[in-house]
Amino acid sequence: MDDQFQDSWLNQEAFILNNGLDVNSVGYQRSTINLATLTLLENGMILSSNDAGGMLLGCDPNDLKWQHISRLVPMLKEISLMLDGKINPYLKFLSTVGHRFEAVGMNKVGFRCELCFLNAEDSSKNCLQITMQPVRRQATLSS
Repeated sequence: MDDQFQDSWLNQEAFILNNGLDVNSVGYQRSTINLATLTLLENGMILSSNDAGGMLLGCDPNDLKWQHISRLVPMLKEISLMLDGKINPYLKFLSTVGHRFEAVGMNKVGFRCELCFLNAEDSSKNCLQITMQPVRRQATLSS
């Protein structure tokens, strides 16, 4: 039963984001189950993605392997992900303050997301994990 719920949530989330829909207009309540997680080498090349990552980015998770993260998050093109074997403090700061990154899926659909940068479990390869959490569009206040 839990697997059916997760699959349903992932499909709804992917459909909404991949079609550029405003979640407020479709009455969708986003959950935090199974966030998109990418594992990267120090140089930004993607080693792996979970299923939620593939759905969020509009492709099979295996299609993300060996893509550079800047293909998905252009701002990361000019920023070193790691310094002296540790996550770049600037990226940790952006993550902490809730900076919203512009992201583009493999299907060319753009969306905003918050990124969380973590040390990967296999520290012998100088890897890091990025968790992508899409941000709902906010209604603008009119005067």
